[in-house]
Amino acid sequence: MTTKKYYGILLPPVITLCLIGFFFMFFGIFPFGNKTVSWCDMNQQTIPLLMDLKDILEGKSSIFYSTGNAGGMNFWGVFLFFIASPFYLLVIFIEKSHLIYFVNILFAVKLTVSSITAAIYFKYSHKKLKTGYVVILSVMYALCGYGIMYYQTLVWLDIMYLFPLLVMSIEKMCTQNKSAMYCAVLSLMVAINYYLSFMIVIYIMISVPLFIYIRCRSNQRKKAAFSFISSSFISLLITAPVWLCSFLQISESARGGNTISGIMYDNMFKNTGNKLSVIMCTALCAAVIPFFIKNKITRKKSVQYNLILLAFMTAPVFLDPINKMWHTGSYQCFPLRYGFIIIFTLLTLSAHYFESIGEYGKTSYGFAVILIILVLSFFAVSVYTVKTKKNTLTSYVNILHISKDSLKILITLAVFACLIYIISIITVRQKLLSYKMFCLIISGVFITEFSISASVNIGYAVNDGEIFTSSASLENKTAQEPYYRTKTEKKYLHVNMIGGLGYNSISHYTSLTSEQYMYAMKKLGYSSYWMEVGSNGGTILTDALLSIKYSIGEYFGFNSCQSIIKTDSKLKIAENKICCPIGILSNTAPEKMSDLDFDDRFSVQSELAERLLGSDEMLHKYNSSYIADGTVKYKNGKYIITAAEPDKALCQIRYSLNIKENQILYFDVFDRLSNNISENYYESVKVYVNGNCITSSYPSQKNNGILKLGEFNNESVEIIIIMTKDIAVKSFGVFGIETETFKYYTDKLQGCDFYSHGRFITANLNAEHESYLYMAIPYDKGLTAYINGKKTTLYKVNDSFCAVKLRSGKNSIKLSFMPSGMVISLMMLIAGIVTTIVWKLKLSRLSRPRQILCKLSSLFCIICFTGTFIFIYIIPTALRLAVWISDLISK
Repeated sequence: MTTKKYYGILLPPVITLCLIGFFFMFFGIFPFGNKTVSWCDMNQQTIPLLMDLKDILEGKSSIFYSTGNAGGMNFWGVFLFFIASPFYLLVIFIEKSHLIYFVNILFAVKLTVSSITAAIYFKYSHKKLKTGYVVILSVMYALCGYGIMYYQTLVWLDIMYLFPLLVMSIEKMCTQNKSAMYCAVLSLMVAINYYLSFMIVIYIMISVPLFIYIRCRSNQRKKAAFSFISSSFISLLITAPVWLCSFLQISESARGGNTISGIMYDNMFKNTGNKLSVIMCTALCAAVIPFFIKNKITRKKSVQYNLILLAFMTAPVFLDPINKMWHTGSYQCFPLRYGFIIIFTLLTLSAHYFESIGEYGKTSYGFAVILIILVLSFFAVSVYTVKTKKNTLTSYVNILHISKDSLKILITLAVFACLIYIISIITVRQKLLSYKMFCLIISGVFITEFSISASVNIGYAVNDGEIFTSSASLENKTAQEPYYRTKTEKKYLHVNMIGGLGYNSISHYTSLTSEQYMYAMKKLGYSSYWMEVGSNGGTILTDALLSIKYSIGEYFGFNSCQSIIKTDSKLKIAENKICCPIGILSNTAPEKMSDLDFDDRFSVQSELAERLLGSDEMLHKYNSSYIADGTVKYKNGKYIITAAEPDKALCQIRYSLNIKENQILYFDVFDRLSNNISENYYESVKVYVNGNCITSSYPSQKNNGILKLGEFNNESVEIIIIMTKDIAVKSFGVFGIETETFKYYTDKLQGCDFYSHGRFITANLNAEHESYLYMAIPYDKGLTAYINGKKTTLYKVNDSFCAVKLRSGKNSIKLSFMPSGMVISLMMLIAGIVTTIVWKLKLSRLSRPRQILCKLSSLFCIICFTGTFIFIYIIPTALRLAVWISDLISK
């Protein structure tokens, strides 16, 4: 065998890697400079979670339970959502401080692998396709708009490179009755990222029945249907520990939202421009489609199949109710997360067309010169546009949204590229271009397209990783014992970074953030929005009760109850002198402290102090001294603040306080429990303390927790609140906490320290009589409590925390964690393995049962397709149209 035979597979990764390398070199990206491609979700989620994975691989923490996130949480779903890629195992060899550059390599490698898998598919499924086209189409897939725009969640690229193998496996399963590859690839996709696998399942439910009833012969269909249903069922069973446990966890998350309302009332054509921008980087796909009209090639079953499949895949691009269903009911950004499927389907159709071209003529130098001039013109215009329209084209990297002006520019460039492709195809069909010259022309156009896309979506976002570098200097390389936590005084770091650096933390940001935990933390006064719970905010009281012993902040940002212990970095770490252990003894029965009553956030502080400290005398709520140019009324549980003349004056609220004992003062503006990205009362307040502006825009997305005004002792304090707009909120006002009185009560506390050991948390405590132990550990159905080796009831208290009943005398306390659904999912896994073995050894030889199963599979195949079509396509569209018609009638 000659090496030439493998050029189609060997050349795509080489070319892909070279193009990425040249791009990295041009923008000074590591390893050709000190810049990183990391931004957005890669900074906020991928890198900190890779740090967590490194700790797991080194045996410092558990894959099931993380004390570095959300005060202690089920980490299994997080692992499977973000960091289950086999490539991520390499982090064990990488220092945490170097991960900001390691992601550059991962990005390049995954796109390169995508070119290999695409080449394998084109070589297998399009045997008549010339090598040059295999190379070009494979590189196009690897460097398409999806990979260049959506790489921030790096694990999505794993599903992208596996997808061509899935398509190939479907063909083998349906035409050759070989289902092992299909079962293996599908299972691998589910294991690596179950979220995108939901979209893969929708694709399978549509594509496989279409394949069977369009491309298979009538005598093959029942066998193909049986292979599909049986292998899918096996995959379902063996991946149960992934999807079942993850589903149970995500069902408890704050991601929810009203799916039906979003489908019915949001714009039907929402985000169409953003979706199209993912596909526009491969304009060849659009250029080829018109050539299928009245073309004999459409008589081929394989072409008919892909054209119908394309119709199904592109409908959600234009009809957002359908698109929402593809995204499990809702999405925040990245509105075409399955875009690689559309692009690959389009490239497959391009492959079919190129196979049909037949003979090529000799190059007409006149036409060749014209086309080369067009390509060079396209390149020149693109370079000029990208350079001069930078402020317009940066909309995506600034707000993850393509602005109208940016979209117009990108569409114009895409149309230019499309015209060159069309002219080139017409020219080659007229036998005026040779095969090699045609490949050269379309390669030149695509390289220009890639340059535009990469410059706009990566080049404009590259940075030197300064925030990460300063954060990494705080890494904790020694285990903290006993179990205490660390917070940030302000949002200096991305919230997942604290846990990634090796500290126990109350903060977290992924789609798995528990709703009950998020809302409890909101009540306690910590800043949060969307799926992010921060550690900034709160008070000295809640910090102590949550066992926050260490704080990260700036030199002058700490109070007298904190002493700086780490000074060799830009940010300092201070130890909190007032800190309670994780476990606190209480005589109050759990039934009486199950929920936190939420009148306002000051009342929650008072309630916690009464329940756990026995008194709230350290807390003082202050009334305003003077109100000017407006009114403050308390009505129906809300503070209603309005300006007397909104167009002329701003309402001012003054607090004139005489502080005698040492106090830390706080101010709060808060209304309701939600995960909204923004609230109408945000940016409503300016705060001045003794003439100094504490904040000019509070609350905000990054800072909506309780605001610390400062520490004061034996002095007069004047606080001026200037309202910048009228608001109605549940919580509003100034309060203080006396530090000495608070310390007096915390010193009296009885409790115990806990120790974390992977998925176990342990403590020992001698109790004089039967009592209850409140634990500042978030409640989870996967937690099981043991006292002296015997299982005991684990109570949920204070909205989201745990308590157990202690016996008189010695108590050896142990909390064990196992993700909900793990036991039953392991049973399903075993059942899947046994079923596979039994079938291969015995049942596959029995013709009668096989015939019955084939008939049933064929029927079930139709049901799957019909159900998917109705549920994903018909119902959401009908709901939106019903609202539209209703609105028309009402008008």
